[in-house]
Amino acid sequence: MRWSLGRGRRQGRALPEVPEPPSPPVTPGTTTFGPVAGRYLASTSAGQWLDRISAHGLGVASRADLLVRSDGILITRDEGSALYLPAECLRKVRLDRSLGGNVYEVDGVVVITWRNGARLLDTGFRAVAPAQHLPIQTAVLPMVARATASAPAGGSTHGGAR
Repeated sequence: MRWSLGRGRRQGRALPEVPEPPSPPVTPGTTTFGPVAGRYLASTSAGQWLDRISAHGLGVASRADLLVRSDGILITRDEGSALYLPAECLRKVRLDRSLGGNVYEVDGVVVITWRNGARLLDTGFRAVAPAQHLPIQTAVLPMVARATASAPAGGSTHGGAR
């Protein structure tokens, strides 16, 4: 536990590329899919399934509900604050078998890649009913397509720590 607390302090204070995640908008978008009950696994550096991000509670696994909305993805966690992934920050969605040091069956995890400040993160969600993974991916794909088509090359859509 000491290791992860130290890591969280280093990532949150010393590394400006791990800003606090954005807050959900006051006026929520229209629900397009969900809610889906499951488990928030963690957020890691994109492409690095073992590099769990501890800053801002992003490394804390918890029971959660995932809701796909027109303005982004809202993950309401039992442990920690809600995690909001704005639609314009989404970069990829895939089904995988591992994240945050945990390994599951093939397509056992929905992994959403998104931009938080200057850093790309992979966020993992595992539905109680694995049959929900493909519909989640299908619901998120149009937002990813819009976001990647309008994203500035190498630019950031979420402006950093507040």
